[in-house]
Amino acid sequence: MRIVRASALAALAATGALLTAAPAQAEPELPATTCSYEQVEAAVRAEFPGLAARLDAHPEARDRARAFFALSPEQRQQRVQQFLDSHPQARERKDSPRAQQFRDRMRVILQDTCHRY
Repeated sequence: MRIVRASALAALAATGALLTAAPAQAEPELPATTCSYEQVEAAVRAEFPGLAARLDAHPEARDRARAFFALSPEQRQQRVQQFLDSHPQARERKDSPRAQQFRDRMRVILQDTCHRY
């Protein structure tokens, strides 16, 4: 069950729940990207194949990410906020070193890479 839960958390991170910036930060995060799911997926495969393999192993996570990217940036931000409001433990986890490492990787994808795909 712990593996399934970890996979669910990874999926939520991939869909923005752990990537939301604190209100004082101005840098763009996943909800604001204009990249499509296909662009992000291609960039993840090129830059972070281990993360791509984890998503491949969990098609339900991939489906949630695809649905998330189908939303407008405003709708994504709303979805992230709703998730964080209903899952307070996610707020605590988003400041962990592991979550920070994931955010750093996703920033590379979202700010520097996905627009090339």
